[in-house]
Amino acid sequence: MPVLTTDPVHRTAAVRAAACTLNAFGRSYLGGHLEVTWSPPGSRPRTPAGSEYLAAGRAVETALRQRPVENR
Repeated sequence: MPVLTTDPVHRTAAVRAAACTLNAFGRSYLGGHLEVTWSPPGSRPRTPAGSEYLAAGRAVETALRQRPVENR
């Protein structure tokens, strides 16, 4: 079973986005690790979940489009 992880570990929206994107591309058999880095403006301690979801999904999509299709 593939495992998706993030650093920091509390980025659950990023994990959900990665899983959905992998599934949409027919690559749900892949796992991976997302490293989420973000410097909050002012004193905001967290990224809004919607923004995190979109950014992670786009990052995974970009990575998939840059890699050759693997034969399974």
